[in-house]
Amino acid sequence: MKKSIVQFAIAALASFAFGENADVKTPAAPVMVKDVTPADVEKLLKDRKDVVVLDVRTADEFAAGHLAGARNVDFFGKDFAKTASAFAGKSVIVHCASGSRSAQAVELLKKQGFPEIFHLTVGYKGWVAVGKPVTK
Repeated sequence: MKKSIVQFAIAALASFAFGENADVKTPAAPVMVKDVTPADVEKLLKDRKDVVVLDVRTADEFAAGHLAGARNVDFFGKDFAKTASAFAGKSVIVHCASGSRSAQAVELLKKQGFPEIFHLTVGYKGWVAVGKPVTK
């Protein structure tokens, strides 16, 4: 009897130690979210080649003008979260026209575990208003 209890205890400890216990969850890494200005974005794009610009406006808005190199992931489009997940693991700059949609997008991206999210709170309109470059 003692032998079977000891064997059970060893098996339980081994199972726990080697990750076979489905009830144990590793905490998610904290996500860094920072509100940024057009000047901050310009500096990020100059200094960091690993940052992806996610423009969450509609395709028509994007076609009318956007930040160079931006990726259009329409917040109102079908499967926004799935489409955005193609950039998971990357640091992103998120913007819309004026900050409302992108604020909602930031919340969804946080749940997907993006490591760094920079939110251009003034949006594309704020970018243009201070004379930053755009492309079509």
